[in-house]
Amino acid sequence: MFLVFYLDREPPTKADWHHPDPNRRIVWNKVAEATTAWFCLSNGLRKEHDVVLEFEEFSIRLEGQSIRYLAPSLRSSISLIFKAYAKAIKTTRRPVESSPGITIHSPLVKSSLPRPWYKFAYQSDETKCKQIREGTIFANWEDDSIIPIEVPTRNLNDSIIWFHYSINGEIHG
Repeated sequence: MFLVFYLDREPPTKADWHHPDPNRRIVWNKVAEATTAWFCLSNGLRKEHDVVLEFEEFSIRLEGQSIRYLAPSLRSSISLIFKAYAKAIKTTRRPVESSPGITIHSPLVKSSLPRPWYKFAYQSDETKCKQIREGTIFANWEDDSIIPIEVPTRNLNDSIIWFHYSINGEIHG
């Protein structure tokens, strides 16, 4: 499965991480947290998943099957993403690998992503998640062709964790 983010801002510099204004880093905190939640298990990585960070001029794809150096920490994921972003703005050659399992591509065409397409729909009550094993989840894209997945959480990171536990049968409704 794919998790896709459409992004309109460049990643923060190392100085921004310590900036007193949280708006300078909040979007990237969420992307890094969601990336970590999408891939990391308590004892390994989910190899069957990919994350795509889509920018106007290029996309960064993190491939679960071959990604290396990703640890279950915010610092690890943001470092790998920032390294890929820095390489993407310096080169026009595509595809190019920034780290093992992290590749910079030309902007993707939405229709090339596996269907069905989903998005998280936040609910306040406990709900049972659909058994979804394939397709693409869009983290921040609105479109009538995208099917909502009802989750009893209010943020993306918790939704991803809840989603994985639910489809693995570890949450009973």
